[in-house]
Amino acid sequence: MSRVPEPSTDAETVLDVDGDVVSPGFIDTHSNSDLQLFADPTLAPKVRQGIKTEILGQDGLSMAPMYREGGAEE
Repeated sequence: MSRVPEPSTDAETVLDVDGDVVSPGFIDTHSNSDLQLFADPTLAPKVRQGIKTEILGQDGLSMAPMYREGGAEE
């Protein structure tokens, strides 16, 4: 087991995460959120799951590049 260093005394805030799991944001490598971004640009449900990056167009089709105004109709 690796030794966890003591928190820096320079820190403005120190969180006690003892017993919790801390992880970086996840990458969704097979997303189909292209058009959903127009309805909900924040994609809040995915953010709540920890997804911070999405890869779009992995099936050879993507809505990008597209502009918010008039893009979906075209």
